[in-house]
Amino acid sequence: MLLAEHEDRVRQREILVAAVRRCRVAALCGPRERDLHRDAHTFDILPWVLAEGLLAGRTDQSQYTFLRQAIGHGASATRGFGIECAWAIRTRLEVEPIADVLFNNIATCLLFVDESAVLARDLSRSDEAFWSRADEFHPPSAFADQYWERLSRYRATPPWEGSNELFEAELAARRIVDREILSIDQTD
Repeated sequence: MLLAEHEDRVRQREILVAAVRRCRVAALCGPRERDLHRDAHTFDILPWVLAEGLLAGRTDQSQYTFLRQAIGHGASATRGFGIECAWAIRTRLEVEPIADVLFNNIATCLLFVDESAVLARDLSRSDEAFWSRADEFHPPSAFADQYWERLSRYRATPPWEGSNELFEAELAARRIVDREILSIDQTD
């Protein structure tokens, strides 16, 4: 997904697009006996679906549907992975298709709550837009008190100010891409 940002630096873009497509197909058709966890499919396929769409210059409804499912998933590992994938491509995402899922995570989840808030804030493009969306969201009634308490905490100490785990993970991934892939293609 990070390579899509650097497609101008990658030689023979068509080869890259074809390679990503092959990886997606291989992930779909690969052996399933290693899938002890029922959500392993998301880990296998989500990055390739998103990367293929980005390289093709599109983010269509099916990609948003898959991403929304991952971000709002009941299994915290799947939810965290979906949030990390969304963070990696956040500059190409629109807030509307996933904002409600992120705000629902803030209301109902135990894990990846701050990460959901950080991503929602970044996609909102400003503090004012984030707070407007957050205040307009109607959390499930069983979680309303928790949602408003978390928002109150975020107003006092926003999790997006300073370092955060999403940013650190992105930096580590960018270092790998720069070192292992982009430097290889810098010849000629």
